[in-house]
Order: sequence, then C-alpha cells, then structure tokens
Amino acid sequence: MKSGRLSEAAQERSVQRPFREVRGAAALPASVSVCCEIGADLLPDIRMILGDCAGRIFSLGRRPAAVSLQIVWPAEEPEEKLKKIMEDAADLCRREGISLLGAGGCVSLSSAVPAAAVTMAADGPAGESSAAPGDDLVIAGQIGLPGTAVLASWGREALTGRFPASFVERSAGYAAAAGPEGPVPAAAKEAALSGAGCMCSGGEGGVFAALRELALKTGLGFTASLRDIPVRQETIEICEYYDIDPYRLYSPGILLACVKDGEKLCRQLCGSGIAAVRIGKMTAGRDRILKNGDEVRWLEKRQQDSLWSFREKEERKSK
Repeated sequence: MKSGRLSEAAQERSVQRPFREVRGAAALPASVSVCCEIGADLLPDIRMILGDCAGRIFSLGRRPAAVSLQIVWPAEEPEEKLKKIMEDAADLCRREGISLLGAGGCVSLSSAVPAAAVTMAADGPAGESSAAPGDDLVIAGQIGLPGTAVLASWGREALTGRFPASFVERSAGYAAAAGPEGPVPAAAKEAALSGAGCMCSGGEGGVFAALRELALKTGLGFTASLRDIPVRQETIEICEYYDIDPYRLYSPGILLACVKDGEKLCRQLCGSGIAAVRIGKMTAGRDRILKNGDEVRWLEKRQQDSLWSFREKEERKSK
C-alpha cells in the first residue's frame, strides 16, 4: 500500500464496510479525523494536522470545540521531541479555545517516524449540505501553501542555491496558511452567510482531492478551469524544481464552496483580504471536467499526495 491517506477503494472496502450495519449518531456533534505521519523530513507538523481538522470543521458550518490526540512514537526518538510536539498542539488549542477530549499514545519498536491520530469535534451537528447544477464553484485561498512550506524547509540549502534566500524563507513561512490564522475560518463564515450550499476544505491530496470530495458530497459533476485556480509563484517554482504536481500538493488552507452568486462572494472575500476566484460551475451528472485552455481532461480517482510520493522517491534514492 502507498503511504498517506487510504485510497477510496481501501477506505470503503476495509474501513467503512465493516461498520455498514452500525447505526450512525446523527444527533451528536460533527467530528472529523485525520491520521498522518508527522515530525520528520518532508512531513507536515502537528499544527498543520490540527489546522487541517479545524478547516474541515469550519467547512461544515461549525467551529472546533474539542480534540483528541493520540501519538504512535518510535522507540528510538527522544522524549523531548514528543514533548515539543504536544506543547505545540496544546498552544494552538489554548489560543483557539479548543478543549481537550484526551491525549496519549504508545511507543513502537517497529515505527520509523511518529504518527498522529487526531479527532476533532465541532460545537454542534453539521448542517445539511446541498448544491444544484448551475451553482458557481468558488475557491478561497491559494493551493499548496503548507506543502510548499514543508518542501522549502526540507530543501532550504538546495533551494537557496537556485533561488534568492528571501524567496526560500518566505516559502517556508507559508505553513501558517493551514492554521486558524489562515483563510478558511473567515472564508467559511462569509460563504455560509452568502448561502453556500456545500463547502469542502483542502488537505492531503491537494485541490484535486478537495474537488473530488466536493463532487462526492453533492452528488454532482463540475467543470473547472485549471488556469483560474490560484497558486503562488513560489509554489509553481518549487514544484517545478522538484518535478511534482502542485494540484496534488498538501493544501489545508483552501476552501471550495458552491454558491449561487460566486462573483459576489469573491468580491466580499477579496475585500477582506482573502484571495478568492470563481473557477467553474457545478453540473448535472457525474462528469468532473478540468479545462486548461483548449485542453479538456477528467479528474482522476484520488491519487497519492505529491508530498508523500516525493518523500517515497527520496527515501528510495537514499537506500
């Protein structure tokens, strides 16, 4: 199996199917879970993971209320590193008023890098999600910024030989886009006030995974313009340097929304300092069409995140 998030087929076949006859608890507060390796080269840090979870809660029209954090810790890693990870998580929770449901973990003799399982609960049940053919498809935020930050931090020395030091340092600072100070909380609030029928935040798998998730949630297709998807020049340059796909690059810090008047929402968000663009429309049926000028392609099934696939390639090179 490939590292990172489970494939859709494996998720349905081996995780969801055994629980098919277990009744869901619809009246309980909404919650989201993320399980991910952390705290090593070419991996997100715990603040990004918490930001990813928080973004998913905001996209449900709720606010994060409480979190449970469990760590699988390699036996060879020092306890001081574990303490620092937990201190970073606790600091974010204190600043954002997120309560603790529980925190713990175990030490593993077989794990090479730490892994975290995070479950975050909202302040109430999720609202109804709906969208209709003809709704505008809006994206808020710029894709791949946290992934860009991870790449820039890891490859600082090599990148500084190619780009100005200020370019590299600025790129390494984009990790903040994944957190509560990023665009998703304010964008989700504004989109909800504008009548957004369905929202979806980014995360592992990049904007392509977020688009696919939105289509699955709505039961609709879409037509989207790749050229209109907002991406910073630093992300483009670093992805070209490492030959990876920016559209599949780790992207907490973006929000997709289906709304009747996308141009109005974009004006409101841009007026608040949040980059926002109408990139397409929702359509009847299940076709997920991506346009790049005259070129037309269909969105593929969920692929491995560019960051994870690049990390695997680097590990093979080092052996």
